[in-house]
Amino acid sequence: MRTDHVATIPGCDEVVHHAMRILAASPDAPRSDEERVEEAGLYASDCAESSPDGHRCAIAATTVAAIDDCLADHRRDEDAAHP
Repeated sequence: MRTDHVATIPGCDEVVHHAMRILAASPDAPRSDEERVEEAGLYASDCAESSPDGHRCAIAATTVAAIDDCLADHRRDEDAAHP
């Protein structure tokens, strides 16, 4: 069975790292270590509740708003409610 055409699903560590990199470049970037840790925790939580499509979407996003939308729009419980 060939699997080379199947896109890999980014893990939450990768999603959070990407989100924090994008956030750091924004004017609203958290300044303190405590604020950065808090933001990373929020992204990790949102990612854990997001489907694989949400992870892929977030990795491709180039703005904080787009990442937030990806994770919100692809929540696992919504996927289960709408088969």
